[in-house]
Amino acid sequence: MLRVVYSREFLGATLPAWGRFAYVGRVASLSGTAASLEEALAVSQERNLIKMYFRGPIASWFSDYKAEAQVLAKYGKDTQAIMDAAGRSNPYFNTLAGTQIYAQSLKAGANASNCTCGN
Repeated sequence: MLRVVYSREFLGATLPAWGRFAYVGRVASLSGTAASLEEALAVSQERNLIKMYFRGPIASWFSDYKAEAQVLAKYGKDTQAIMDAAGRSNPYFNTLAGTQIYAQSLKAGANASNCTCGN
């Protein structure tokens, strides 16, 4: 039976990337169809809350939180466009997170020969 043991170093080095994947998953769950403009705007505001939550203590450093007036100015009353925007995330940062986990996995695998796990 194959037993996988992740080191503290691996988990510490990849924690931001796993956080990014959690964020992407949560944001992706927002996209869908809104029954009304009010519902679409509420989903857009929920996206702002998710951004603030995942950014944690550095949330105040960012100014990309959109007020309802900004959303309406950009998308008008197109509820589907608002919902699509709420469910989008930056593919560059998503790829960066995946690459970080992959690189750390390779490093962990290369160091596996030095492992004294269970011995």
